[in-house]
Amino acid sequence: MVYRLPVAVTERRLRSHRCLTGHTVMGWETVRDSGPVKAPGGVSHPSGDAPAAIGVRDLIGQAKGILMERHKLTGEQAFAVLVRASQNTNTKLTDVATYLMESGELIERTRR
Repeated sequence: MVYRLPVAVTERRLRSHRCLTGHTVMGWETVRDSGPVKAPGGVSHPSGDAPAAIGVRDLIGQAKGILMERHKLTGEQAFAVLVRASQNTNTKLTDVATYLMESGELIERTRR
């Protein structure tokens, strides 16, 4: 069995690590300071875009699950159905998913 020795910590590696850490912190501060974001359902979250994105992903995932169970579709097929309904009705994908969750039906009418 071959054992690898730990990589030596050099000044160059420390500088590189500090730089990467600084950029990561700046990115999270930007997200945090961007203000409240409305998540699906109108819920406001003060932490920025990350929680809202997770909420949107969860909402679309639940809508896909309904279509998958009801029509025996794969995940990709269910997502394609949601996208097609969104495009055909000129409605945001999140609104299509919300409507499906609340009513149990896909939006069929054209929105203006």
